[in-house]
Amino acid sequence: SLLSEGGARTRCEAVFDEAVLGHIYLRTPRPGDRFRLERGGRQKIHDLLSNAGIPRSRRAAWPVLADDEGEVLWVPGLRRSARAAPDPDARRMLYILARGLMFPGSYATMFN
Repeated sequence: SLLSEGGARTRCEAVFDEAVLGHIYLRTPRPGDRFRLERGGRQKIHDLLSNAGIPRSRRAAWPVLADDEGEVLWVPGLRRSARAAPDPDARRMLYILARGLMFPGSYATMFN
């Protein structure tokens, strides 16, 4: 089901449990940024962008969605964090679609 897949149909979409979220911000990656993996642990955003083949010249400007504590929730076009993942008991969900600028584009669509 969509809920078991985090509610998103593509990597340019993300769904979050609204009750878990505080304020959220779209920004560029910062040194040391990481996000939570589904099976535990964390991954560096720099490594994610590099492993996905995003050109070095685009990495510093790639958007990330972060919360008010600075934790990265989603790297549009690539991957979302396990934080605030919706579950069957979620009462309200926040759905976000990344479009414009580089979405959809050659870097995002190759992951759909």
